[in-house]
Amino acid sequence: PADNFLLRGSWSESFKAPDLPYSFVGERRFYTSEVDYYQCYASGDFGQTGATCGAGYSINNIDGVTTGNLNLKEEEGDSYSIGFVWEPVDRLAITFDAFHIQLNDIVSTKDLTTIVRDEAVCRARENGDTLNAIGHMNFLDGTVGSPYFDTNVAVGYDITQDSFVSFTINNLFDAIPDSDLAYDTGSSFYPYGFNSFRYPRFGPSAYIAYQMKF
Repeated sequence: PADNFLLRGSWSESFKAPDLPYSFVGERRFYTSEVDYYQCYASGDFGQTGATCGAGYSINNIDGVTTGNLNLKEEEGDSYSIGFVWEPVDRLAITFDAFHIQLNDIVSTKDLTTIVRDEAVCRARENGDTLNAIGHMNFLDGTVGSPYFDTNVAVGYDITQDSFVSFTINNLFDAIPDSDLAYDTGSSFYPYGFNSFRYPRFGPSAYIAYQMKF
């Protein structure tokens, strides 16, 4: 709309066929262990999240079987974005972009813990109980945490055609996710209190970079 202002947007569809192993791999058997969450619920120890079930309901040497599935659908996705680039003065550009990505029929192997916990919640609801702990992706046990935003800021400046300096701040507002009870009880994710593979584990940090081309 103007020489110093660019408005941009995009829309796209995507698809991905299941990987060959997910469709054609032969039967594989193994032994594992798991907590019997339904028995924990039936005994009155489940609570709202199942985090207190513990070793008292653990079952060892479960006979597990995995195999491919020829009935898998292809993954389909819709995505769109909108944003702008604004250059208020020479050599200073401000950019902003928002993205929305929705994927359907994602092919993945569901972990055993999620399966047996979902079974306990579904059977509890069939009995008229109102467990509200499954159905959200934030926490390991399905409970809903507060919204979490990790805000980063980066500013760059071209000194000359061959030299560049930038200043970056990560996690500007020192945001930390809510403590995830299932991860904060002596597991391998302790002492972060949340899934450190899903959420950043570091507080604010800042650094300056200078680059020169020869």
